[in-house]
Amino acid sequence: MDTSENIEGVWVDYTSFFAEVLPARLWVMPCSLIDIHYYSWREVGDTYGIPTLDETLHAIKRGIARAVPPGTVLTQPWMDHFLAAVDCDSETAVNLAISVVETLNGSAVETTQGPMRVSLAAGVASSAECPSAAHLAYVALTGAYRAPHHRRRVSPLPIVNRVLEKAGNADD
Repeated sequence: MDTSENIEGVWVDYTSFFAEVLPARLWVMPCSLIDIHYYSWREVGDTYGIPTLDETLHAIKRGIARAVPPGTVLTQPWMDHFLAAVDCDSETAVNLAISVVETLNGSAVETTQGPMRVSLAAGVASSAECPSAAHLAYVALTGAYRAPHHRRRVSPLPIVNRVLEKAGNADD
């Protein structure tokens, strides 16, 4: 868990996130999941090595944690993805995702190999549209992969709704 100063979000391991945090939030209140994808991770790792990539990822984690509201639970299930469980509806979550991405995109992260540019995109899913934690994660992840093609680097809600329509058949 990241306990750095000035951090609003709380980092947990991804097993706890998916097994405990996300299912509990789905039952109690409206919850949205934001998947923030660092899509230039492979270039940084291949060019500068894993230690520099680790420095970059840690700096991105700090930036995300500072940009989300208090009470947000965060995890990093894969090297290039950061998930944020936020207590809000999908429209508010989309605006938060836009804010996080616009705040961090283009910024330079200082590493031992010099500054690394941050390139993020995000997908959003809401508990109002997704019946389970797995479905919520699938929709947010799909949105994050489609987001780099959109002007603000966050998948707009019509894209999320189309993903949901297709995903509905996958659950049968």
